[in-house]
Order: sequence, then C-alpha cells, then structure tokens
Amino acid sequence: MAARKYLDLKCLNPGFVLRRLARLSTFDANEFNLAVAPEVLAQLRTVSLSAQSDFSGRELLFVFGLMPRSGTNFLFEMLLRIPGVERTRIAFDELPILVRPQAFEHVSTMIRAYHPPSADAFAPLSWLAFSAAGLRNHLLNLAPDGSLTLIKEPHPNNLSLFPSIFPKDRALVILRDGRYVVDSFARSFARSRLSRSFTEICEEYRASAETVADFLESDHANVKVVRYEQANRERAATIEDIFNWLDRPIDRTALAALEALPIYGSSVKSVANSGAVDWTPVQADASFDPSSRKLGWSAGQTRTFDRIAGAVNRRLGYE
Repeated sequence: MAARKYLDLKCLNPGFVLRRLARLSTFDANEFNLAVAPEVLAQLRTVSLSAQSDFSGRELLFVFGLMPRSGTNFLFEMLLRIPGVERTRIAFDELPILVRPQAFEHVSTMIRAYHPPSADAFAPLSWLAFSAAGLRNHLLNLAPDGSLTLIKEPHPNNLSLFPSIFPKDRALVILRDGRYVVDSFARSFARSRLSRSFTEICEEYRASAETVADFLESDHANVKVVRYEQANRERAATIEDIFNWLDRPIDRTALAALEALPIYGSSVKSVANSGAVDWTPVQADASFDPSSRKLGWSAGQTRTFDRIAGAVNRRLGYE
C-alpha cells in the first residue's frame, strides 16, 4: 500500500513517468544522508535530552533495516513474541521520522511568514527534535510498567540523526546479504512497467548500505547489530543475546516457541494469485530457506549488482 501511494505521487511528475517507462533511473541518493554539521547535531542532542522524560522501567526500542525486505518485520515479530514487549499504544508500527527531516523545517517557514525574527530563534531541525521528544514521551506514558515498546523502520535514511534525536533510546540494526534484499525487493515491489528497474533497486541498496556502514563505523553504545541470517538460523539465541544487551529478564518458554514463528510477507512463500506479496502469516516448511535459496539471476543481473553494490555488500561482511 505504501509503495502504491509513493508511486501515485511520483506519477504526477511527467519526467518521472517517462524515465520509468524508458527503464532509466529515478533514484535520488540525496535522500539518504542529509548533511548536518557536527555543531548542529550536538545542539539537537542537547535539545532532545532536555525535552525527553525518563520513564523508569519503560523503554523504546527501534528496529532499523537496510531497506524494505532486509528482515525488519521478521525481527520485529520475533521480539513481539516475548512477554513484556509491546506495540505502540497508538496504531502504528513504522516511523519514518528520520527519512525526511527537512519536512520539519516547514514549521520554521510558517513562522517566518508571520514573524521572521521568531523563526530565526530556532536552530535547524529543532522542530524535529521537539516533535520526536513529544511523541516519545507520549508513547512511553501510555506504555505498561516494565514494558519494552517497539518501533520498526526499514528505511535507514539519515540514520546518523538517531543518537541526536533519540539519545535516551536504543536501536537494533538488522543486516542482510544485499543480493537477497535486492531479489526480495524486486519480487515484492517491482512487478509493473512503472516499478523500479533492477539497476535502480541495486542503487537504492547501495545508498542504504553505505548509510548504515558509515553510521556503524562510529561506536554507538545504544545500537546493536543483528544479522538476519544468524537470527533466522538461531532464533532463541539471537533474542536472548538482545535481551542480555538490554539488561532485561526474558521468559525462556517464549524463546522455545520462536522456532514455530510463521512467515510474514515472504517474496517466495507468501505470494497471492495476483503476484503481490500477501502479509497473512503462513507456516514455514522444510523448503523455506531465505538465506541460501537460489536467486535465479541472469549473468547480467549478477554483474549489475556486483558493479553497483558489491563493494558495500562486502563492507558489511557479505562476500
């Protein structure tokens, strides 16, 4: 549904439509890493720390992916099987608040239209920090005592803002071999003439993976990396390791039940008659192996991926 709305908006642009029909790239790498000066990041962190309340025993945990189809839903659903882990009490799961931080500058633009000196009083992206703090406080105020509230976001755009906008919270970043991310994305979302081309999907993966790799080069005590392949192979051990990192107790009975977790939205096992991915949960069988199944790419597709995204895929540890 989100992909459909995105495409509907883009189709209002004739140039976009013509490029898609010609199978030319419409990808914009500028969406992934907004240039923010270190002093602005420091100021945003100060604002966030002062605006965000402390909630004893109640925490937010973010789950970030490389891009859609990287395992974000899988990890999210595994965590929700553990007692004490909650969805937000407002009916949303994904929060792309960092994807387009420029949108929050519209508040300053509005203020400037009425009183320019007042607009000048606010540092860049201040309204992002104010908004995020207010939402965070409200979510944790609604959450049950002792709970861990999950928010997932498969798009890592501007992930470098996370420590400044959510300095009191923690995050998991799930990595997956980019070849399977690209293949699953193409199977799921690139099924029409106006969809992204294989080349464009590779370009998006490269930008997403570079954003994540750059972010992970710095030490972030509040961020933990999870690999999809290991998480799927060793479900109980992965979740137990996460809870040890969080320093939270865990129900071991719930860990044992993770092996029977159904499949959600597999690009291979959850395909409806229309060809679209169906998000109805289905039970896995012995043939389900999302980490080593045959991709079925042509030699040209293999060369295209390696040329565009091979280097960053290796940088993330996938040879």
